[in-house]
Amino acid sequence: MEKIDKSKIPKVTFKQMPLELETEMFFDFLDRNWSDKITSKYPQFIKIKDIKSRVEREKAIRMEIAKIRKELGDIMASGLRFVEDEWNKVQKEVFETLAEIIQED
Repeated sequence: MEKIDKSKIPKVTFKQMPLELETEMFFDFLDRNWSDKITSKYPQFIKIKDIKSRVEREKAIRMEIAKIRKELGDIMASGLRFVEDEWNKVQKEVFETLAEIIQED
């Protein structure tokens, strides 16, 4: 097999999920049988879960997520940096191994 061109190894970027995507995910999660995983940690979503209007429900979810992000911003940023630091330790090896397995640069 050919030598892998290390300059073609992709760079993974870690960032906070866009608010709209997270809102959509919470909307869907609250309709699942396991929504208690969310509501046990964040009981304020129990009332939101019962809102009938999709528009109003999405608005309430978005506002609650924004509030949580504000409260936990420093912790979330620290966690993101930790994950990125850990990934950077193995990123090159992971992509080189993957390239060898699929025999593609």
